[in-house]
Amino acid sequence: MKIELKHIIGYYPYELRGVSKEENMGIETVIGISICGTLTPIITLVTDIDEIDLELFKPILHPLSDLTKEIEVNGEKIIPLTILLKNSCFDTKKMTWKEQLEFLECYKNIDLLTWNDFQKLFEWHFDVFGLIEKNLAIDINTLND
Repeated sequence: MKIELKHIIGYYPYELRGVSKEENMGIETVIGISICGTLTPIITLVTDIDEIDLELFKPILHPLSDLTKEIEVNGEKIIPLTILLKNSCFDTKKMTWKEQLEFLECYKNIDLLTWNDFQKLFEWHFDVFGLIEKNLAIDINTLND
């Protein structure tokens, strides 16, 4: 499997960072997408430094297991799952402890998420396509600060 535009387009408005598989390339932020060619489109990502061939790009993403952990987004520390639950149509405050645990289990099944949930996951750079497991993305937790 290789990375495709459909895997990264949702992250594009949210300053997706990644690295190129080419040597001596540091972490770069995607600022544009360029598509050239008519029969066989060539997709390149315009970054803050240079252009990168889409197939050579590895985005830096959070694994879904980070949903329950404190992460930093735009300088603010958040626990993503608590925000998703607050924004859900369910009043979790009125739920019993067991009902809340069952509700949290639903969030482990990505098929049950709403479009708004996906938008937040893209904004927070979560790996919604399983790219980390396929070695097509980098787990943010493995980077040195």
